[in-house]
Amino acid sequence: MRALTGSLGQAVKQQAQSGFTLIELMVVVALVGMLAAVAIPQYQNYTVKAKVVEGLVLGDAAKLSAAQGFIAQDVAGLNAGALAWNTQAANNGVSSKYVLSVLISDFTQPTPGLITITYSTLVPQISLKQLTLTPSITGALLVSGMVGSIDWACASSTASTANASRLPAAISPTPVPAQYAPVQCQ
Repeated sequence: MRALTGSLGQAVKQQAQSGFTLIELMVVVALVGMLAAVAIPQYQNYTVKAKVVEGLVLGDAAKLSAAQGFIAQDVAGLNAGALAWNTQAANNGVSSKYVLSVLISDFTQPTPGLITITYSTLVPQISLKQLTLTPSITGALLVSGMVGSIDWACASSTASTANASRLPAAISPTPVPAQYAPVQCQ
């Protein structure tokens, strides 16, 4: 075969070099698809984790209420603080768009001072699931007459962080899956 020369040959050569080839476009589309396959599930996990953290922020006020009641008046203080807290927001303690309730247990419960955060049904991955915040002093659950600073152990479906810190942690019967919980609650 004879090579094309002259102005016609240059025109064919220029036309072949302009733009992307079909193969190059397919490679770009495949790369974008692979990135999306990784990024979309990670983003979905991120948004669920943000809603879980909202519950922990609401739980901080409950921790303060429980600790102040116990430190000020021991058993009676914790019981009064839990009652006052729990009767807010139509007996849900505190609630928000994604948090159904934040409740404090009193000394009539097996784990006094336990804060239970229950999530609403708006996020299917954590619908009606719970995180727990367990108070302790020097690694022991609260009992009458204890003195010292209160440590809080957070637990989702696991409590490995709390266990590593040698803190008692109560795990809810319907816990938030660990993959959605912050590190301190895993």
